[in-house]
Amino acid sequence: MLQNNSSKKIGKATKQFFNYKESWRYTNIIKLQKINYLDEDIITNKIKTNNIGIDIINNTLINNKINDKQIFTDNLSNAIENNLFGCANHFDKIIPENKNEFILNNKTYFKKGFFLNLDDDTNIKDPIYLNNLIDTNNLESFLNFRYLLQFGKNNNAKIILKNSFIKKLKLNSVIEVLIDENSTVDIIIESESENVTQILNFAANIKTNAKLNIYTINISGELIRNNYFIDLNNENSYFNYYGINLLSEKNHIDDFVEIKHKKNYTYSDCIQKNILCKNSKAIFYNKTIIDKNGANSEANQSNQNIMLSSTATVHSNPQLEIYNNDVKCSHGSTTGQLDSEMLFYLQSRGINLEQSKMMLLAGFLNEFINSLNMKDYPNYLMNKINSWLNIHD
Repeated sequence: MLQNNSSKKIGKATKQFFNYKESWRYTNIIKLQKINYLDEDIITNKIKTNNIGIDIINNTLINNKINDKQIFTDNLSNAIENNLFGCANHFDKIIPENKNEFILNNKTYFKKGFFLNLDDDTNIKDPIYLNNLIDTNNLESFLNFRYLLQFGKNNNAKIILKNSFIKKLKLNSVIEVLIDENSTVDIIIESESENVTQILNFAANIKTNAKLNIYTINISGELIRNNYFIDLNNENSYFNYYGINLLSEKNHIDDFVEIKHKKNYTYSDCIQKNILCKNSKAIFYNKTIIDKNGANSEANQSNQNIMLSSTATVHSNPQLEIYNNDVKCSHGSTTGQLDSEMLFYLQSRGINLEQSKMMLLAGFLNEFINSLNMKDYPNYLMNKINSWLNIHD
């Protein structure tokens, strides 16, 4: 089993090298640093589920109900030990270790993890569901989850990672994704975690003529910090990020997206939409860097927020660093309440106030829903969003 016992060295490094003053300024890093890390296996109960796809319970692969030999899955620790599909050459090479201590501690303390591999020339028509279920209760320590997803050349695949957090938890998760040449991969990360504190560090290596589309849906969250690190190191590589957060009570969701355009003809699009009510807080920091060797690249950033409460808070920081003149870039951020004129117009057409609000909020999210080119899933997600809006509008 893979385990790095250099926790003392890690603790020493965190004090010397990590700077949280800029990108973490609105999230209490000191509070998070005081949380311990679970250094033992999590007991996995034999839970029977009716989910389609692949069940991962307490960071352990339980079963793969997909009858397709092109989709290989295993516990990550076993895959690395046997270097299945060359995964040992990619593990911990995609995620940048110099960003925060949570990445290093994840490597030290995670146990089994999850590994998925799709060989070259694989075209999966139906979405692959990864059902991440956690049924343990731990308020004192971070549970450490690790994923490595490998997609070969000429792949076309859609992944839906559904996080089901039943009890109060503290999670430290790392996801590494490798997308080889001429492949297109859609990854949806869906989390409904009202009582969860989570740190997610996500990184992807996107090869030439390859595209990664990330869709994130966070419904509630006690304290969530999501970090996305994308290096576009190959020509004609694409990264698209689309995120929505629905926040209420004292929910705190902090999204940080860093994209580096290091080669010519690289493209990124980053869109984040938030709906906030009560005393919730949303932070969005998008840092896109276009290197001097990134000619003919294109980068777009957008953050839009709707405030349903005067006590909610938004911090938005779309940021561009451009070191090449031959590029096309845009960024923007808007924050406000529902359009009073539109509400009046809808009511003048016989629609009551509550229905009018629902229509405007649903319209605000339609761009995201319509971008999900997946069978049945958009309708399922819209029903889930409508349920939240009915409670919190």
